[in-house]
Amino acid sequence: MFDADPAQTARGAGRPCLAAERTAHRRLVGRQNKRGTVDAYYLDRTFAGVDWPALRNAFEARVRGAQSVEEFYALIVQMVARLGDQHTRYAPPWQVATEVALA
Repeated sequence: MFDADPAQTARGAGRPCLAAERTAHRRLVGRQNKRGTVDAYYLDRTFAGVDWPALRNAFEARVRGAQSVEEFYALIVQMVARLGDQHTRYAPPWQVATEVALA
């Protein structure tokens, strides 16, 4: 999970703005020839038989076109879930904060 820069948080919304989220997305999945977190750290180098670069590219335009932070994160969650790995998931920062608070 990535923490957004507080300076980029939408005023009064308590959630990061889309510019900060898109930066987090680039770190997660990478961009063009740069490796992201999934590329670098996913343990199964075959990506469970999923063509990760193709999947990443298929979601790129949709993620860039997200109209809200909620839509943005829903797309990221869907993309990572397509790996079909029961041990790998992505959660929006507010969900992580709730899980930590309840722990």
